[in-house]
Amino acid sequence: MRVPTEQTIQNRQRRDQMFCSERSYVERIFLKYKKDIHRYLKSMVSSEEDAHDLLQETYLKVCSREDIGRLDQNIKGYLFVVASNLAKDFIRKKATRHEQRHVPLNSVELISREASPENMAEWRESLDCIKATLLTLDDRCKQIFIMRRFMGYSTTDIAAVFKVSKRTIERDLLIAFEHIKNDLQEHKYYDD
Repeated sequence: MRVPTEQTIQNRQRRDQMFCSERSYVERIFLKYKKDIHRYLKSMVSSEEDAHDLLQETYLKVCSREDIGRLDQNIKGYLFVVASNLAKDFIRKKATRHEQRHVPLNSVELISREASPENMAEWRESLDCIKATLLTLDDRCKQIFIMRRFMGYSTTDIAAVFKVSKRTIERDLLIAFEHIKNDLQEHKYYDD
């Protein structure tokens, strides 16, 4: 093990004194602008607790800087820049976590997105009713209904396929809908 020389010990003592004097300097300056920085942070984050936490982080960040003594000219500006950057980071993180949209689970009734077995059975029965009704329609009316409702064709496109007017297609669709509606009402799947 190396024994420190007298000069090494003196250098360490000077460095420690300088660090202590710089730290006390930072404390004095920080205390001088503490209220202003806190007010500024509160205006950015709109929460007293968050502003206080950011104020403490600002102090720690400034104290951790080794060359704080060199900031003599604009230490106030530096303190506000550090505080502002910390607040912006805080807001960015808060936005990505969507904290404003958080809803406690105990205040929300959880509902399954899946249909109940009863609803599924009723849906299948009504679908069977619609299929049976479609079989009773004439072929053109059935094709028009299927093209419009299941294949997504526009009435204009269907009219072009059948070489009839758009109004004729709309009339055939109305006939199909009326038949389906009547059958569903008859089987009590549809209330008007």
